[in-house]
Amino acid sequence: MSDNTAADRDCLPEPQQIDRMLRVSPLTIGAVYKKADVVGQGYVLNLSRGGIFMSAGDPFEKGERFRVRFFLPFQLGQVDAVVEVRWRTHDVENPPRQLPAGFGLEFVEIAADARDKIDEFIDRFVALASQLED
Repeated sequence: MSDNTAADRDCLPEPQQIDRMLRVSPLTIGAVYKKADVVGQGYVLNLSRGGIFMSAGDPFEKGERFRVRFFLPFQLGQVDAVVEVRWRTHDVENPPRQLPAGFGLEFVEIAADARDKIDEFIDRFVALASQLED
């Protein structure tokens, strides 16, 4: 549990990061996670090269590690990674109302081919978004 130390606060996203996430996250990808003997479902709402923001019903503690799997759109295939909880919306002071409850998860073990799939997805997503803006 967080004791609101400086180290805890360093893991929280900056307000600018939250604002950016809310602007660039029209993404909902079903995910399955395995935490010890518990298997659950959640939703990837934001994807970056370094990790994901996931909404899930189960509570997670900062620093906790577990496996997550999800399929990328554009038929890019499955991503399977071990992630670590870096921050929780529960810990953010005065979060924006539109910020869904969830967890910032950093990829700590991920295969090179999964990273390549994420890179390709981001490239395609940015290209598609650019076409829609024109």
